[in-house]
Amino acid sequence: MTRPMTPAHDLTAQAAHLLLQVRAAERAASPLQEKVLLLCILDAAARAKYPREKERERVVRLLESCAAWDDRFKVSLEQLRAHLEVMFSEEERRASRLYRHVLERLAALRGMTASPQSDPSFVELEPLALAEECQALGRAKYSSLLYAYRQEILAGFRMPESEDQERSSMPEPYYRPADGSFHLVFPLALMRRLVQSCIETLTA
Repeated sequence: MTRPMTPAHDLTAQAAHLLLQVRAAERAASPLQEKVLLLCILDAAARAKYPREKERERVVRLLESCAAWDDRFKVSLEQLRAHLEVMFSEEERRASRLYRHVLERLAALRGMTASPQSDPSFVELEPLALAEECQALGRAKYSSLLYAYRQEILAGFRMPESEDQERSSMPEPYYRPADGSFHLVFPLALMRRLVQSCIETLTA
């Protein structure tokens, strides 16, 4: 008589299946198609690991708990400024320690090429944030920005206009100008590594 699979065994089997799909995705006809496949595989891994959570929460949680990515808790200063400017009035921003700090950091970088190396960690900025600013801070984390990047690709089935295909082999994200600001781009080589590392630690 066949014994039923336990949740741990089921997760192990799912991880093995998803790793095969990652390798199969490398044979996709284009970088866009491979990236779409990798994002779908990431979704499947997140659903297997955290089945009771909503889509965004489980994908971000998987990246933060399983990805081999030191920068996942970094915060994009450019995107944090953009979020704060959308969420709060000019008067509220003038009173915000967090917003003033972000502007000071960006001003110090003026004239330099935007780089992830200049972005701070979440824990560095968190003490400056009011309770109502924590949502903006969380949405500007690299893990959350990768989810937003995922949404953009899957919604339009096209690469963002800011993406430079000649930099697809880069192992880390990079900034590109778009819409009067700078946006993080997650190159294909990084996506391969992150998705594979998430799956390999799925059962941990």
